[in-house]
Amino acid sequence: MKIIKISGLVFMLICQLTLGGCWDHLEAQNMLIVAGIGLDSARGGGGEELFHATLEVICVQSSGGDDLESVIVEGKGETIYSALQDAVSVTGGVMYNNHCKVIVIGESLARKDINDVIDYTLRSHGLRKSLEVAIAKDSTAKEILTAKTVKNDIVSYELAKIISLGHKYLNNTSKTGMFQLHEAMISPCRAGVAPAVFIRDNNGEEALLAEGLGVLANGRLVGFLSGKQSNIYNILMKKSKNGHLTFSAGSLSDRPLGAKITRSGVRLIPEISGDTLSLAVCVGATVALESSMTINADVSDPKTEQALQKAMRARLNAEIEALIKETQEKYGADIFGFYKEFEDKFRQEWKTLGQDWARHFKETEFRAQSEVNMINSGLLENYEPDMELL
Repeated sequence: MKIIKISGLVFMLICQLTLGGCWDHLEAQNMLIVAGIGLDSARGGGGEELFHATLEVICVQSSGGDDLESVIVEGKGETIYSALQDAVSVTGGVMYNNHCKVIVIGESLARKDINDVIDYTLRSHGLRKSLEVAIAKDSTAKEILTAKTVKNDIVSYELAKIISLGHKYLNNTSKTGMFQLHEAMISPCRAGVAPAVFIRDNNGEEALLAEGLGVLANGRLVGFLSGKQSNIYNILMKKSKNGHLTFSAGSLSDRPLGAKITRSGVRLIPEISGDTLSLAVCVGATVALESSMTINADVSDPKTEQALQKAMRARLNAEIEALIKETQEKYGADIFGFYKEFEDKFRQEWKTLGQDWARHFKETEFRAQSEVNMINSGLLENYEPDMELL
């Protein structure tokens, strides 16, 4: 019996030795938990072009605690990978990317080429394909990741929140994942967008802001849309949750009025007549009046309501057409994916059109046809929308 017990004990000890742990994994103290990555263009001592990497790394406190802190490490290299490794080399750790929230591309680098950034991100082990992309406007990615935030939180995580809130509530930008940007960049007809982030003054201190969109075509940044234009872009892309509209009501008010677009729908009608391409952009919107008028306008009068809706409709049409015209003339980039409408409806003609869509997009005639239904005018019976969206 004793021999059996001793044999069993020896067997258990051997099992513990052979199942000692995850031999191919890093210990926690050797992990560099990366919160965000910034990439810029740089120059070497001999004038050669290099990448400059900025990593925001979360400090792991052995004593525990709820408060997280971060540090910045930097490096340079001929490739993105070598620049990141150069940054990590001073830490004695290894990058752990599963918690990386955002990658910021400096404007200078973005205007040269972003294909290397996309390629590295999608190939890199550990980086999520849904990793959010942001373009540093009028600044470097390093300046963005080293800026103070209002809440003094981890910058990368706070920046991801700012972008998300701007997209969801302010409608002045739009979230873009790396895989979405990749799909746009490899399309022969489609251009991409990514949120623009920059630093502004906030009561004498720096504050991060996400507003507007960077337009990315032919593998590089070609310009920016303003926050106001991004609002219209989101409506056309059916991403709008809280759109807004500022319009003039003529004699009904001596100042501009504000309105909130609570719901919207879009229908696109492509046509080909000879060599002319045209696209009707039909937007149906339910709009809540948010500004009070400064004269004694009788909102219970149907004529007043009709006049307000007419003014809203005219303004919405004008902003839609202005945005599309700018993307045609200034950028020559179909950021809306309008090409799909012609491809789906005119399959035979698309065999020719698709070979040079960039030129055809510039020459296409666009016209906006909006329908607006006003709610929240002050009348109890006019609080709920009753218009069937297009």
